[in-house]
Amino acid sequence: MVPVSALVVAAVVLAGCSPRSSGGDDDGGGSPDVQVTTVPEVNNGPGKGFKLGDCGGMTDTEVTAAVGNPALKRDVDSLLGCRWSTGPGTGDTSLSLYWYRGSSAQKEASVARNLGHTVESVTTKSYPGYRVSNVGLCELSAGSGPDFLHWSLQSGDVKNDPCKAVETLMDSLLSKVGKQ
Repeated sequence: MVPVSALVVAAVVLAGCSPRSSGGDDDGGGSPDVQVTTVPEVNNGPGKGFKLGDCGGMTDTEVTAAVGNPALKRDVDSLLGCRWSTGPGTGDTSLSLYWYRGSSAQKEASVARNLGHTVESVTTKSYPGYRVSNVGLCELSAGSGPDFLHWSLQSGDVKNDPCKAVETLMDSLLSKVGKQ
């Protein structure tokens, strides 16, 4: 049996989630408290956004080959991105791929600059972006319209150059855009 107090709490929560009337007219329509904006349609290609499958269609084999570390395992797989890591210990390696919508690569590059990283503008397969590199770190982005893709590799033990690895991964990823 469900306690009455639980039912009261549920009713209050549900009432709080319903749209409220915006004022004096009693048309019953009201307006919600949250503004909803439409996301631009994705048409693929430079300046038009990206259409990608899960983890950008990148396989674990492609990722481990590019990084040169067969111990990498996918440990995050979400709608926003994916991460592969070796887990805790010496020489930890973490690689992430994130897909951003509604935030430009230029805006994110300015955040990296404000954190003290050296940022350079790059173009990969006609997609403008930026690269951040430091000891054991390389990040690479590619932008298109309202979207940008971002690879980040941090490692104390990478057999390949971290920037070479993310460049290889970005090339592979961009060749899959719209083909999934």
